[in-house]
Amino acid sequence: MMENLNFALIDLYSYIDYFEYGGIFAISLLAGIVTVIPIPVAPLLALAALNEQMNPHLLVLSAVAGSVAAKALIFWCSYYGRNILSVKTRTRLLPLHKFINKFGWIAVILTSATPIPDAPVNIHLGLAKYDFWKFIIAALIGKLIAYELVVFAVIFMGRSFLNDSISKINDAQLLMAGLAITISYAVIMYLTFRIDWTKVMGKRWSDPGKDV
Repeated sequence: MMENLNFALIDLYSYIDYFEYGGIFAISLLAGIVTVIPIPVAPLLALAALNEQMNPHLLVLSAVAGSVAAKALIFWCSYYGRNILSVKTRTRLLPLHKFINKFGWIAVILTSATPIPDAPVNIHLGLAKYDFWKFIIAALIGKLIAYELVVFAVIFMGRSFLNDSISKINDAQLLMAGLAITISYAVIMYLTFRIDWTKVMGKRWSDPGKDV
C-alpha cells in the first residue's frame, strides 16, 4: 500500500516538476474545486519545496492562488445560485446568514488554515452575499499561514522529516480520510439547510430589517 501511495505522489509531483509553479497552481485549483476528493496538496507542496531549483515562497504563492481561485469559484456559484432556494428556506437560513455576515472572516481564516472542511462555509458565505473582498482577503491569510508552515517545516526539518511523515500514511488512511471528508460535508450541508435557525438563534438574528 505504501508503494502505491508513493507512486501516486511521485506521479503528481512529476507533473508539478514539469510545469513548475503552474503545476502546483493547477493541482491546488483542482483540489479546491473537487473538495470531497482529498488531493494531497500539502505533501506535494512539501516535495516541490525540496527542489532547490524552485523558490519555496513562490511555490506557496502558486498554491495559495490556486486554492483561493477555487474558493472564489465556489463562492460565486453560491452567490448567484441563491435564487434556487425557496423563500421558506431563505427565511429559515436568515439568522445563520446574518451571523455569517458579521463573523464570516473568522470562519474563512480558520477553515483555510486548518484541515477543517471549508466548502460548507464558502457555500453559505456566497448564499449570504458576504462581501467578496473580505472573503478573498481572509482566504488568502488562512492559506498563506497553512502553506508557509508546510514549507517552513520541510526546510527546517529536512527531507528525512518529509519521508518519515509520508511513510506513516497508507492507502487505508487516505480512503478513511476521503470518506470522513465526504460524510462530514454531506452532514454539515444537510443540517445547515434543515435546521430552523430562527428558532435556534432567536428573534435578535431573525428580523430582516435589523442589523445585528
